[in-house]
Amino acid sequence: MAKFKKILVPVDFTEYSDEAISYAELLAITFQAKILLFHVIEQFTYSVSDTIQVMDHYTTLKEISEQMLENKKKQLKRKGIVVESMVLKGNPALEIVKYSETKRVNLIVIGSHGRTGIQHLVLGSVAERVVRMSSCPVLTIKRKKKSEGKGRKPKR
Repeated sequence: MAKFKKILVPVDFTEYSDEAISYAELLAITFQAKILLFHVIEQFTYSVSDTIQVMDHYTTLKEISEQMLENKKKQLKRKGIVVESMVLKGNPALEIVKYSETKRVNLIVIGSHGRTGIQHLVLGSVAERVVRMSSCPVLTIKRKKKSEGKGRKPKR
């Protein structure tokens, strides 16, 4: 059986990544593993104002992301889990895979939005690309639908 010592959790600050953090937390407690929280800011963080000034939002986004990761980190640390966090700039899927290799993680736990059809075609899937490119196991977590497990009759 695999021993997970370093678990990478890419975080995009949605309920999907919160769900992934919950799974990673259980795994970290079970295997006494370290969690690496990781956020990637997309490369195009610029806008143009009405005075034709180009503004770089990266610094502000990085500060906000670091603070949000710090909050998640504190929650996990209170439960006795060793946690690191990192914010980088780039293509999310590529940076996740590259970081996982640099840090020699044993498992990536990533939330998946579960998009299909035209949404999937247009927006793509970071989780899907990570699964295809990663050299370590990837656990994809799909957020439970609100109606799941609440007295719903099974389909026949």
